[in-house]
Amino acid sequence: MKKRSAKETAERAGAEGAPEEHSKRLAELVDERTRELRVAREEMARSHRLLLALAQAAQAVQRARTPDEVYHAVGDEVVRLGYRAVVFTLTEEPRYLVISYMAFDMRLLRAAEKLAGVSGIGYRFPVVRGGIYDQVITAGRAVFLERAAEPMIAEALPKPVRPLTGRLAAILGLEQSILVPWTVDGEVHGLLSVTGTGLTEADVPGMVVFANQFAIALENARVHARAEREIAERKRAEERLRESEEQYRFLIESQGEGLAIVDVEERFTYANPAAHDIFGVPRGNLVGRVLSEWTDAEGWATVRAQTDIRQAGQTSVYELDILRPDGQQRILLVTTTPHLDHEGQFTGSVGVFRDVTDRVRAQNALRESEEKYRSYIDNAPDGVFLANERGNYLEVNKAACSMTGYSAEELLALGISSLTAPEALEGARAHFAQQLAQTGKFSGESQFITKDGSRRNWSIDGVKLSDTRFLGFTKDITARVQAEEALQAYSDRLEELVEERTRALGEAHEQLLRREKLAALGQLAGSVAHDMRTPLGAIKNTAYLLHLVLEEPEEVVKEALDILEREVQAAEQIVNSLLDFARTGAPARRAVSANLVVQEALSRISVSDTPRVEVVCQLDETLPTLLADPDQLGRVYINLILNAIQAMPDGGRLTVSSRGDPGARPEWVIVSVSDTGVGIPEENLPKLFEPLYTTKAKGIGLGLVLVKDLVERHGGTVEVESDSVPGKGSTFSVRLPTDRGLALKVPEGKDK
Repeated sequence: MKKRSAKETAERAGAEGAPEEHSKRLAELVDERTRELRVAREEMARSHRLLLALAQAAQAVQRARTPDEVYHAVGDEVVRLGYRAVVFTLTEEPRYLVISYMAFDMRLLRAAEKLAGVSGIGYRFPVVRGGIYDQVITAGRAVFLERAAEPMIAEALPKPVRPLTGRLAAILGLEQSILVPWTVDGEVHGLLSVTGTGLTEADVPGMVVFANQFAIALENARVHARAEREIAERKRAEERLRESEEQYRFLIESQGEGLAIVDVEERFTYANPAAHDIFGVPRGNLVGRVLSEWTDAEGWATVRAQTDIRQAGQTSVYELDILRPDGQQRILLVTTTPHLDHEGQFTGSVGVFRDVTDRVRAQNALRESEEKYRSYIDNAPDGVFLANERGNYLEVNKAACSMTGYSAEELLALGISSLTAPEALEGARAHFAQQLAQTGKFSGESQFITKDGSRRNWSIDGVKLSDTRFLGFTKDITARVQAEEALQAYSDRLEELVEERTRALGEAHEQLLRREKLAALGQLAGSVAHDMRTPLGAIKNTAYLLHLVLEEPEEVVKEALDILEREVQAAEQIVNSLLDFARTGAPARRAVSANLVVQEALSRISVSDTPRVEVVCQLDETLPTLLADPDQLGRVYINLILNAIQAMPDGGRLTVSSRGDPGARPEWVIVSVSDTGVGIPEENLPKLFEPLYTTKAKGIGLGLVLVKDLVERHGGTVEVESDSVPGKGSTFSVRLPTDRGLALKVPEGKDK
């Protein structure tokens, strides 16, 4: 507002009213002006005090020696003045402000950090284009902000938490603020924010000066820190150099190889302890002496020739024979390099001496041994080869070439797998690999193919020399293998003949025993049958007489008579079976049809009495005739058919079939009787044809014995197949030779 002069005020007062009013108004104006002058003087005094305080603060800041000390000095001085301070450091691209230091009440800071979820020191935020921070940085001038809290905090916070700006400002107590750029060499490197109640625009110049002093102190501290780091690094480098020199000297002095420096005349100017030991002189006695003292004329000529090479700027390596003072002759491997001065002029040589006497002598001995070994290998009667881990030949002797038909060059190009028979390759490879892995040796036999395509058997023995090489010896064992195979074949055939003869003898013995048992059983059966017929006849006649006498017998008596008749009938069947077995003689052979004998046997059996049994006939009408006894064959088929019916108490299917076997020699006719009954347990099958063995409650165990005996009398066989699973049943097959094959099976006169 434009201030009025006293005259203007008076004139206006006079124009406006009475003198009293004019005097009153004039007094008020004088008081107002007086107050303004007092406030101005107080402000000037405060600014003066602030400038003095800032000057003292700048001195305190200048005394700091490190950046951290500068930051803390700035903060301490600003706090001492009653304000709060934040030091920002500006990064280049991208442009960020990083909080390097904060002088606030720690409780307020912790509360602000907890509310906003951001940290204090080290927190960074981007400089918003056109914002408060950007304006100060771009213009390079300080600004006074009357209400600075909210815009300054809002720019520094991430977008998600900017709604908390007002609460953060209230917690931190931010009001008036002066934002000052601090520069180094005219370039803005950061900002100093001083905040507090009572700051005015008049305080800006003082804060600018303070910020400049702070920037100078910070740069000086950084220069001082860099200087101290450089000094410390230089000291460390010197220490490392000293340690390196000590290590180098220790290595030179303690290594086992001799190290020496000689001049252009091959005179020693330096020698380590190992060099003295190699040349056989006490420590310190090599320097000043010439190398020619230890060599003859030829050796010295070699040394001088090597010197010429080094004068041309080349490194040389050579062997040198020396004679030590103690009379020992040693061989040295010398490696020398030119020794140049700072101008690049040749001043001598640096040499490394290694005593290789033992190695050279060992090499010479090894060479002699190898020559002996090669002579032995080349003249060995067996094949000898050296191969690698892939089975490729590396060396072969003359015998190996002779055995394979290949030359040495061809074998080296082929390899072991190329010679091995394809069918034996994988087995041999696995066998030898397993042996090598377990024992480091291998031994075995395999089949190989020679150059002319013939297959030969070789024995192979060898040993592993290293992980990549092994030595092998081969011998041709084809003749031995063939002899062994022939012997084994003869032995196998002999065993077969012995087994066949043993089996034939066993069968003949069993047949003989069986015949003797059957003969004895036949005599017993005939005697028992004759003895039983008389009492059975009397019992049967008595029962018949009782039927005639008793016209109307009681029911109990009638049932007893029926039982008596049935049992007598069963006893007669047993007696007849015994008589049949006892009267069995030689078959009366004549030409018969197997189908007719089967049909007649079926007609003689009352199958119709068992209506639940279905009879199926499958007879081959083209069968050749048999030369057999039809009565005996009929008894065979009747027994088998009756057994099949009895095996099906609940009914089933009875199948009688016939077929030829023309492919066999002699020719056969096969008649099979099958049922779907209960079957025969497997453990009972071997006992079926044993005399007196039966599983029937009323049987005597002679039926199948008679069947087998009659069939064998005709030169045939009986075979049985059975399954104990209900419904599967059993099948008995009778095989008989035809009339054309009977002469082969049963010679004439056999039955007699």
